[in-house]
Amino acid sequence: MTAAASGDSSISFPVLKLWRMAGRSIELSMQGISMRPLIQRGDKITIALMDPARLRIGDLMAFWDGTAVVIHRLIKRRRTADGQRYCEKGDELASWHWIDGDRALGRVVIVHRAAGQIDLTRWPWTWINPALGRVQGLMIFFLDLGRPGERAPRGTRLFWAVNKATQMILRMFS
Repeated sequence: MTAAASGDSSISFPVLKLWRMAGRSIELSMQGISMRPLIQRGDKITIALMDPARLRIGDLMAFWDGTAVVIHRLIKRRRTADGQRYCEKGDELASWHWIDGDRALGRVVIVHRAAGQIDLTRWPWTWINPALGRVQGLMIFFLDLGRPGERAPRGTRLFWAVNKATQMILRMFS
């Protein structure tokens, strides 16, 4: 799910990295559908920019994809010789990707919508997000055992069952 700065589409990655070092928060408007139902197109989100080492499994992670800020769930992390890598996945997507730690910007802390706001730093989100992140991470672990890659093989019942359960849980609470 891509995000655009409210009223300013000229924010660049170097500026975001500087703001991250300063610990700023930013508000962006959402443009995609990969994080439905929790985040809808048109919702505004508040991102706490922070050191990527502070990100936790299940966080809705903001990262730079080369052209825009993207919001996906952090589901795994891996330490490599080149530094930290993060596995991210949109709740609505059948694919996941590994990104370099220096592209991670921070976590979504509030989702603003017309009906009110969802504070992801409070109950029940403080246990829902980590649980969803760990379940999706386990799913990918088992899928990678048989067929390493970044997309679920067609017809994988485990993958689709976990994705449907994730959607149901998010619809109940958002």
